[in-house]
Amino acid sequence: MAIGSTGRALNTAAIRYFQEVVRAGSFRKAADRIHIAASAINRHVRLLEEELGARLFERGKGRRGIKLTSAGEVLARRVQYALNELDTARDEIQALKGVRRGRISIGVTDILAKEVLPDLLAAFHAEHPAVDFDVKVQNTPALVDLLTEDRIDVLIAFDVAPQMGVRFIAEYFLPSSVAVPEGHPLARRKSVGLAELAAHTLAMPDESPYLRAILSRMGSVGSTPPSPFLRTNSYELMRSLVRRGLAISLQTRVSADPDAPGDGIIYVPVREPLARYSVLCCCMRSDRRLPVASEMFLALCSRRLNQLYGH
Repeated sequence: MAIGSTGRALNTAAIRYFQEVVRAGSFRKAADRIHIAASAINRHVRLLEEELGARLFERGKGRRGIKLTSAGEVLARRVQYALNELDTARDEIQALKGVRRGRISIGVTDILAKEVLPDLLAAFHAEHPAVDFDVKVQNTPALVDLLTEDRIDVLIAFDVAPQMGVRFIAEYFLPSSVAVPEGHPLARRKSVGLAELAAHTLAMPDESPYLRAILSRMGSVGSTPPSPFLRTNSYELMRSLVRRGLAISLQTRVSADPDAPGDGIIYVPVREPLARYSVLCCCMRSDRRLPVASEMFLALCSRRLNQLYGH
């Protein structure tokens, strides 16, 4: 039982229900998830609010749902931290017994989930078959939020901007390229300048912090920057459009083998540097002690990624 401001123990069931509502985003979804009546969950949360002397949720009418108050954000962060510490303690106890159990939560972008992560999971699973994985596939900004909120242990993504709370375990500077379909006028080029891309239909990432600067440089020879045909958080969708000949796209070729087939896509190097656009990062939260299994997975990631991309 947790201790409240009055000195009495807080209701752990209420704290659990509060956490489920935070995860699900509504009382109804939380009820469906844990098979408890929504009215009962709401009652426990209100009792918790009375005990703490603060509202935890702003309850909207109709379908507007709920939103955490400032007090709710504080409690959600502390509860998540406590749960992480319990997971770490469990893993350390298991390690003392020589049993490498645990669960590793990983955040990764879609193209890395397809082309890099499966090999990492297979290698780790071969050594530690009792460890489970929880993988979140999102764009980089969303993954950084999950990392800083302790919702994931390990982040593997491109274009992670340096910031407080994020520790870079490894970084690999890969070349930026423009992905074009076979037979495209740019396909035979040895390199291409950003300004040249403004004349072509573009598929671009929607959340890159460098996107505006890149588009501005593309349009440097014209009166206005180019307007992308498509903005999306899915690099796989962008590559699919390239294969179909509908667009070209700024991409990072993940394969470390320059002679590997491009599956209908030609990667032409971009001459200008694009800041951190093609920097592959492996990260954790800077002020957190990870569970044993997650630390071991990070070490394996560093070894394997260094074999692929290290110089």
